[in-house]
Amino acid sequence: MTTYATGAGTRRALIEAAGELAAETGFSNVSTRAIARRAGENAGSIHYHFGGKENLFEAVLLEATKPMREEVLADVVAGYETLLATVEGRARALRIFVHAMIEALFRDEEPAWACRVVYQVLRKAGPLRDFVVEKVVAPWLGAAEGLFRAIDPGLAEEEPLLHAFLVAMPIYFHADYMDVILDRMGADVYGAAYLAKLEDRIVWQTQLYFGLPCDGGERNR
Repeated sequence: MTTYATGAGTRRALIEAAGELAAETGFSNVSTRAIARRAGENAGSIHYHFGGKENLFEAVLLEATKPMREEVLADVVAGYETLLATVEGRARALRIFVHAMIEALFRDEEPAWACRVVYQVLRKAGPLRDFVVEKVVAPWLGAAEGLFRAIDPGLAEEEPLLHAFLVAMPIYFHADYMDVILDRMGADVYGAAYLAKLEDRIVWQTQLYFGLPCDGGERNR
């Protein structure tokens, strides 16, 4: 009889392999055989540890979205809600929010495939996209809309969402097209200085639009 390793290391290897392959080709093009080969495991270990490929894919997305779901958003909202009473505080709250988005997507300890699989999923309707929208996209957009309503209560109904997208899209672009951008830069990863400049440009142009005081940003780091 075939036996399978039961350790967390096997599960981790399968998640990593599935994440890497999905980032390269999309979930729909990833086979159990390819995952097992990349992980150095028997194909039957996928069913043994996850009950099937779809459950493994859900585990990949849980891993990829964990920072944004569990570790960042609640702290961000708690950190800026007390700032919204003053103009200076609202300017600071905007930076906190943008910084948190960049930190969640590009911090060093996250696997390179994490943000890529999220945007692979968002391109195609289905249960996996529904999961990401419910657990990640909707909460973050909701928090951003709330921030912009606090910054300018006179905004028309659809405008907070518009500004949320204007802030988020440069960050998402850097995640979705990471390979192309890094190749152009001749780099393997985004450096801290580059991400600081990205943050500053997004924050400053938004602060200027809303007439908020522009903080020092990178110059005061």
